[in-house]
Amino acid sequence: MVLSIIIPLYNCKQYIRTCLDSILKQLPAAHICEIAVVDDGSTDDGASVVESFLNQYPNLRLIKQKHSGTSSARNRGFNETTGDYVWFIDSDDRLCQDCINEVLSVIEHEQPDMAKFGYRNVTTPEAGLDAPEGDFSYRVTHARDLEAEILSEHNAVWAYIFKREVIDKAELRFDESLNILEDQVFLMELTCNAQKALIINANIYRRYKRSDSATQNRNKPERRQYGIGTIRAAIAIKQFNERTKSSRSRIYYRATNEFCNLRAFFGLWAMVQSLCPNNDIDQQVMLLKQENLYPMHNFHFYECKGLRFTLALHVANHPLLLKLARGICRCFV
Repeated sequence: MVLSIIIPLYNCKQYIRTCLDSILKQLPAAHICEIAVVDDGSTDDGASVVESFLNQYPNLRLIKQKHSGTSSARNRGFNETTGDYVWFIDSDDRLCQDCINEVLSVIEHEQPDMAKFGYRNVTTPEAGLDAPEGDFSYRVTHARDLEAEILSEHNAVWAYIFKREVIDKAELRFDESLNILEDQVFLMELTCNAQKALIINANIYRRYKRSDSATQNRNKPERRQYGIGTIRAAIAIKQFNERTKSSRSRIYYRATNEFCNLRAFFGLWAMVQSLCPNNDIDQQVMLLKQENLYPMHNFHFYECKGLRFTLALHVANHPLLLKLARGICRCFV
């Protein structure tokens, strides 16, 4: 059994060495894994760091492409690798010590369609003594039972390993039109096509929370793009939810609709914070109305309560008030 590790790289020169070190030091045998780093048109020469590893590790490949986004880079890496299982790892994250062989041993024994493991957020990119937390015991379940995890706001493809055969059979790829929440769309589609799933108790992944990430960046043009991207993803998930309504449980159908409402809510407020033209906000509201995502309702499945949130939801549900809020924000610039 071979595992393909796919790492999209875009302007992460200062992080990619730590990421690769955490992986390659665990792989004495080249046949266990193949690692493909897809340089998505980086402008910081991060590819040179990857190239410094190539002579020492024959199972490492560097693939270059023009800048097309994370989804495109993941798809390119998937299409150009052949491992039985696939793991998408972000270039600014890292793995714990001595975890790959343990995880592969479990997967080889059970042959699941997908396997989920634990992670922890870290605030420094430097690797310390990152020992796995917990043990490598696991439980077997059906992929549909992971829907609650996928609908959480703290979920991404790097927390899973997937069987390539399932992805290929479903003709599934990352939606390259999305730059936000593409993970959720991919995972939701996959759980509709997968069956056997494992939940591994070990916490083995370290996610580096960057202050300049898309969700944290307060740069106004980027907030606008984040808002539009979030709304576009909410619409894509809503369309998936309607398409699969008859085959999914009623409670997850409702929870998914609320997830879409919540993301649309945050998307609209990001656009207000960006001080983008009112026409941009009007256009997104119109798109949300077409998918019955506007006006938005209260959220029972998510911890969004209190007077402040109720007021913000009321404003978001009235385009004129949204524009007024934008005007108020502009006064404080």
